[in-house]
Amino acid sequence: MTQPPSPFTLNHHPHQEAPAIKTPEPAPQPPRETIWSIVAPLRPWYFATFLTLYTITGALIIAGEIRTQQDIIQTATAIIKGLSAAGMTSAITAYTIIETGRTFMVLAHHIKNWLDKKDQEFRDKLRAEGEAQGIAKGRAQNQQAWTDWLARKEDAESRGQPFTEPPPNGEAK
Repeated sequence: MTQPPSPFTLNHHPHQEAPAIKTPEPAPQPPRETIWSIVAPLRPWYFATFLTLYTITGALIIAGEIRTQQDIIQTATAIIKGLSAAGMTSAITAYTIIETGRTFMVLAHHIKNWLDKKDQEFRDKLRAEGEAQGIAKGRAQNQQAWTDWLARKEDAESRGQPFTEPPPNGEAK
């Protein structure tokens, strides 16, 4: 069943179905990233570090302000100011500690990959040198086998004896 066309549709015959209008899909939005974006696996470590720093700093601020023996309003105001500054400082310090650790992990990963590559290159070089030495040794042994065989053949021929030993490659002449 067709719906009646809208009177606002341009270039449309009243007895035809209105063409479908395709609206583009909105592009997927990347996750929000801010200066405080901490990768998910490190968030527990961040909050543990933050809470540790904030607790220690807060305790020191409260103890220091109580010892000044001011009146209660001045002491409370000073504690609130100190805890506010301690909160921001603890957050920044915790973030710096976590990000520095993550940076070291990334650097260590790159260094490990570089060392693995160098190790593989060194092993390949040693393997190639070993193969070359093996080939040279095999050729020398083969040459020695032929030289010995030829000496035995010439010795037998010089004595006039028949020589029936096959050559070192196993083929008879």
